[in-house]
Amino acid sequence: MPNNNNNNDDPNLIFARGSSHTSLIDASTSAKAATATAHKSAPTVSHDGPTMPIDIPPLPTTLMTVEDIGGMTFIRIDCPAVRERQAFALTDALTNLAERTNGKLTMDLNKVAAFSCAWINTLILVGKRCKVKGGTLILTGLSTQALHTFKQMGLHKHFTIV
Repeated sequence: MPNNNNNNDDPNLIFARGSSHTSLIDASTSAKAATATAHKSAPTVSHDGPTMPIDIPPLPTTLMTVEDIGGMTFIRIDCPAVRERQAFALTDALTNLAERTNGKLTMDLNKVAAFSCAWINTLILVGKRCKVKGGTLILTGLSTQALHTFKQMGLHKHFTIV
């Protein structure tokens, strides 16, 4: 659903405007929650004794781009590494897209060079949501190493990989 608010200059927006579809989400909530959690952890210890925790860098302003192409929703993940923070920030948006599109999603992972198990869990969740809605999650642009990992773990059964 297009966002008609004039928030396009907001630096806290995660999603970029696609050619025919816009999805926006405020990254400040996710980043503040992750930062607050990080600062609740125990202080780090150095050779000189305890120090304050290291600040976590903010999330990139664009984690993904969403476009409608011929009745299929095309998602491009724009960050080179999808770790716990990025997976957390993307999970709700991706599952909501699966709901709104009746599970017809294509996700381009060409720019993703590294990912964590949190990202794999997100992909499984989104893939299941797509199946429940009668569609499928199609993954494109997986590196050879990522494809090998997915096959070793049996994950290729949860998605259509092209």
